[in-house]
Parts: sequence; structure tokens; C-alpha cells
Amino acid sequence: MARAHAFLLRATFVVTLVPAATSWSQVNTVAIVLTYPISARAAAMGETGVADNSDPANVFFNPANVVGSANVYLQGSRWDMTPILADDLWTGGGSAGISYERASGSQPLTLSADFSYGRFDYGESVATDPTGVPLGTFHSKEEYYALTIGAGFVFSDRWNLRLGGAIKRWDGDFAPAEISTSVEPAEFEAFAYDIGATLALQTSVTEWSITPALAVAFVDAGPDVEIPESSDDPLPTRFQFGASVRVESPTTRILSAAVPVIAVVYNVDATERFHGNPFSWGIGGELALAQILFVRAGSADFDDEEGEPSDDGSGWGVGLGIPVGSFRARFDFTKTTAFYEEDKYGFAINWLL
Repeated sequence: MARAHAFLLRATFVVTLVPAATSWSQVNTVAIVLTYPISARAAAMGETGVADNSDPANVFFNPANVVGSANVYLQGSRWDMTPILADDLWTGGGSAGISYERASGSQPLTLSADFSYGRFDYGESVATDPTGVPLGTFHSKEEYYALTIGAGFVFSDRWNLRLGGAIKRWDGDFAPAEISTSVEPAEFEAFAYDIGATLALQTSVTEWSITPALAVAFVDAGPDVEIPESSDDPLPTRFQFGASVRVESPTTRILSAAVPVIAVVYNVDATERFHGNPFSWGIGGELALAQILFVRAGSADFDDEEGEPSDDGSGWGVGLGIPVGSFRARFDFTKTTAFYEEDKYGFAINWLL
């Protein structure tokens, strides 16, 4: 995918302990973990989801997606990187949150909150002096913590406006950039924020629910990461916009749960990056049968620095769900065309309120 070149340079830096000033100057951002959605579902759908609030992990694309149906949830994912880079590279994360409705005049008001954690783990490396004497073992990683809050407003029983914002703290803890008789790890931190909005129309045709939505989001904005004795490195700030449509059939009873027999989600997203990375767009879809079987596919295209078509990424995935009363559980599997990524796994648990 588009971040392949930046990732390979970053991985090379950590594994081989090349000087930091050289490696950081060649990548688009030091905070690579902020470019990875912590969702196997999203990865299967072309990494789309700006206007799709059917999965809480989509706060990665737009903080307004924290506003969803009234529920309490927990979700997470993990995947390894290919061994040709290193044996112990992996990334993943998870989130937990709540969304509930309260009366506000004649229309309901939905209030939501989410706490997310993401991690890119580069594994262990051993630093040695010029003669080959070991100086220490280091565990390199980067991670972030994000708090997202949002509110949803319904107008005239059909129009829904969702607003959201997030604040993030990013930490980088890397193996030393220079080898000497005294070795100290390189540690960095940064703060970022997201803001976004979604406008959705709730309508129906012959008992089928149809919900189209349009959304915009400004993601990972904040000051550059300060790199000692080198130029500062920017965060992966980006402007994202997209459209989504969700179509659901009438519900049926399965294990005492009321679920649509068929539910379809289709997303189209575009992303404009602020710091030299290419423009990208993606499409993705999901077909859910009785909230038990989920089938997904998606594709993404990117432009290079000169605006010409560059590498593309696509993926597919499946999910298995368990609906019981107000309880929902789902287990996801995704495979992508990215040569540096292994299979992705995820889970999601919801309690409807």
C-alpha cells in the first residue's frame, strides 16, 4: 500500500540501527502507527470508513463515527509483518466505548465516548560497539492513546448530524540512533487532534432501511515531532472525506435477537495528506447475513509525489458473528495484497442498550 516505502525505511532503521537523522529524513512521518486503522474489518474494505459509523473502530477515519446505536462495546485487532522485514514486527490495538441516547426536547440526543490504543512494535534489537561488544538490548515501539467524544442530533425524524473530536498522545521509544560506549534509547512524544462531522439521511423503501451519509474529517493535526540534531518530523495530518450507504432488510428473530436478514454497507473515501504523502481514494463493501456471516472486499489507489498513479492495495475478509438477545460478538479475518503484511485478525463485542 501507499505507506510501504515509508514503513520499509522505518523498519530498516530500527532493525539495523542506522543513524536516526538519515532514516527519519526519508520517511513521511515518524508516527507510522497513526496511519494504521486498528480494525481488520476496515482493512478488508479498502481502508474506508469516513462516513460509516456501523463499526466503532472507524473513529480512526472520523471521530464523528463514535456516535452510533446505543451500546457498550469492546473491539481489537492484531497482525504481524512479513518475516522478510524482521521476525517480531507487529501492529494492532483496540478500543472501548459507550454510546447512549437521552431526551432533548422533541428529538433524541446521542452522546458517545471512546478510548483507543494503537501500537506498532518493532521488537528487540541488540546494540554493539564498533568492536562487536554488546552494549544492551532494546525494545523499539511506538504507540498512541486517544480519547474521542461525540454527539448526534436528529432533525425532522430523518436527518442525522454527527459531530466528534479526539485528542491523542503519541509516544515513540526506539533503539539508539548512534552506537558508542554509552547507549541511550531515542524517546519522543507528540499530541494530535481530530475533528469531524457526518450528515446522514434515514429513509426507507418498502420496509427496507436505507441510510446514505456524507462526511468530512481533519485527522492527526498537531505540532511536528521534535528530532534532536535533525529537522523536525511532521505528524501524518490528513483531510478525509467520503460517502457511505447502509441498506438493511426487515428484521427477524435469531437466538432471541432481532437482526436484519440482509445488511449491506458500501463506502467510498478520499484522503488528502498534508506532508508529501500521496493522495488516495478507496472503495469497500460488506454484506452481512443475519449478523452471523460477514463478507467484505475493498480496494485503494494512490498517486505518487508527481500525481501519477502509484501502487494500490486491496483486500478481502470474512467475519463470523454471534447475536444473542442484546449481545453481539464478531470475529474477523482479513487478507490484503500488501507484501509486508501477514493475515489480520480482529474481534468486536457489543451490548445494545
